[in-house]
This record gives sequence, C-alpha cells and structure tokens, in this order.
Amino acid sequence: MKKKLAVSFEGEELLRQLGIRLRTARLRRNESESMLAERLGVTRATINRLESGDSGVAIALVVEALLVYGFADQLFALADPDTDGVGKRLDALRLPVRGTGRRVGRKQGAVT
Repeated sequence: MKKKLAVSFEGEELLRQLGIRLRTARLRRNESESMLAERLGVTRATINRLESGDSGVAIALVVEALLVYGFADQLFALADPDTDGVGKRLDALRLPVRGTGRRVGRKQGAVT
C-alpha cells in the first residue's frame, strides 16, 4: 500500500479550493459527475474525490480535468521560470567569473 503524503495546511486548502473551482466549472457547463468521469475514463467516486480536494487523486487526472474545462493557459503559467524572482536572483549570484577574477556586474574598485 502506498504511503500518503502528509500535506501541509496550505496545500490542503489549495487542493480544496481547486476542487471547488473544478466543480463550479463542471456545474456551469451543466455536466454531471458521471459525464465528467466518462470523459476522463474514471469512476464517479474519483470525480467526487477530485472535487473534494483529496490529495490522493493523481496529478495527471487533475491536469486532464483542468484541460477539459479550458484552463490550459493557466496550467502552462504554473511554475513559469520567467516569474520565479527568487530563482532568478539565485542564478544571478552564480554568474560565471570572467578572466579578470571579478564577478560579472561588479564595479571596478569595489571592496570584496
């Protein structure tokens, strides 16, 4: 049996909100749980778990449900490296040293 990941409070809240939003998208399209389950190739009980924010639902199923309801742009924007300010700053600290022995971007005469 698989060991279930201990999800943080913030993670649980995010999963719950995502489930609510997927349910809203489904209801706005006047679809039943059974209809969505058939489209995704899963059981109605799995759709219920998905919409309840169950952390045991496969991420592939979450992605497919979001794609079914037209959230491709938002999915592709998730974890976009261009919006990762912390990662960009860390990369800048690791810039290669050029032939002068100084880091790129430092002014001449700067005390190190």
